[in-house]
Amino acid sequence: MILKIKSKILCAFLTASLALSPVCMAPAWAADEQDVESEADSWRYQDGEIIAEEDVSFTDADEELLEDYNAQMGSSQEEEQTEESEMSAQSATKKNKYWTWGGGKYKRGPGYLKGIDVSYWQGSIDWKKVKKAGVDFAIIRCGYGPNKSSKDDSRFAGNVAGCEKYGIPYGVYIYSYAHTVSQAKDEADHAIRLLKKNKCKLSYPVYYDLEDRQVARASNATIVKMANAFCKKLSKKGYAPGVYANLSWWETKLSKFKHYDRWVAQWNKKCTYTKDYSIWQCTSSAGVKGISGRVDANLLMIPKARMDDYMRYSGVRYTLVEENGNTYAVDSWGNKVKNKFIKIEHYTYGFGKDGIMVKDRKCTLKHKTYILDRKGRAYINKSKTLKDAPYYSKKGKGKIGTLKKGTKFYVLRTSGDWSKMADGNWIKTSLTKKTVRYPDIEPSKTVNYKAVVKEKTASYSGPSRKYIKKKTFKKGVTVKVIGTYKKWSKVSTGQWLPTKKLRKK
Repeated sequence: MILKIKSKILCAFLTASLALSPVCMAPAWAADEQDVESEADSWRYQDGEIIAEEDVSFTDADEELLEDYNAQMGSSQEEEQTEESEMSAQSATKKNKYWTWGGGKYKRGPGYLKGIDVSYWQGSIDWKKVKKAGVDFAIIRCGYGPNKSSKDDSRFAGNVAGCEKYGIPYGVYIYSYAHTVSQAKDEADHAIRLLKKNKCKLSYPVYYDLEDRQVARASNATIVKMANAFCKKLSKKGYAPGVYANLSWWETKLSKFKHYDRWVAQWNKKCTYTKDYSIWQCTSSAGVKGISGRVDANLLMIPKARMDDYMRYSGVRYTLVEENGNTYAVDSWGNKVKNKFIKIEHYTYGFGKDGIMVKDRKCTLKHKTYILDRKGRAYINKSKTLKDAPYYSKKGKGKIGTLKKGTKFYVLRTSGDWSKMADGNWIKTSLTKKTVRYPDIEPSKTVNYKAVVKEKTASYSGPSRKYIKKKTFKKGVTVKVIGTYKKWSKVSTGQWLPTKKLRKK
């Protein structure tokens, strides 16, 4: 990039500087009109241009990768084939057990999802063809450097729209030029601004791309602080954050980074990073239909046992679907939800072992109990009005009528000082009183012993003082404990007491 400087004195100074140094690069945090992207300089960029990866030779006889895969996943060939048959929604079948791209051959299996990361450099992408090609997810660059519109990735909005249109789960990354914590926070604001502007529906984290030589100017301790500052700011805004770096950076500069997700770049037949990570960028030379030229290829390396935790962490979206007259929920990768409660758009739903939504009854799954209505929604509590109370179609707007004093109703959720009733209308919480509180927690441990109440203490309808207050037990009374949950004990008469108030008899 040529800087146009009118001053002859400055030109002379610049010329002298060039003569003394083999590299003269203006800092990326300089003037607004500067084209920061043209300065990208790292292990994979030179003067803003992507450095093409040399072809890596692989053969069909390379079974080492498959053995490593089996060892990591703890499964046999037969188990893998069973898992593959269950991943039809992810384009994984027994006939499609391998991916071959960028000269590499990879085994598809549970937790090994095929992804790409893209930016302005991939140009116009035909996301329909990308979807048909079997790509399971994408990580999209939103921008680079400081929080200025001139540093936005011009293809970001179009790539987001393409992924959402064709149902490709996606995450986001921003290329960093920061070498101070304050600059890292500003780059976090850059990402947040674009996420909000484009109303992104993320299924994967927001990653901080740490690779540029400007970033390397900072000490290792500062780089870790920068990574944490970026991630903390994203996390406070409700996004799942993470960091991208190559293997060398992870083992040296970021060795003390602990608290957030990791995306590791190692262009090799296997990833040799020994700490926890979620995504492995295995090559920069993938060929995917719908994309002109090469593209970075990634594998989601989440063992099946960790998938639920990863999904909760990264904010994976669930969708309700109808099938043969039953209602199910599927995650961003097409997997059905089974034997658990999940939250979708403010409401909690329960799904049995067969994946079918539970409706119109009490349901207990993994020590949690909810009362579910005819639409499968869980009640938060049951309440009654303290006096005649108006109710509205919206919070405080669109009055519909008035509930008489003592009227009982179910509450689906609360927002501020307002409660949403099962019929969808809103009532002011201060005009009501809880009569039953849900969810009603079941004991996590079943026990059977007698205990003596050490001192006078109140009992509650659930394992917390937030539940409805019940009878008061006098000192010296003998009770039968039938279960415990955290620091609470449930007695045979149905009440909960603090365990510290009891002594085994």
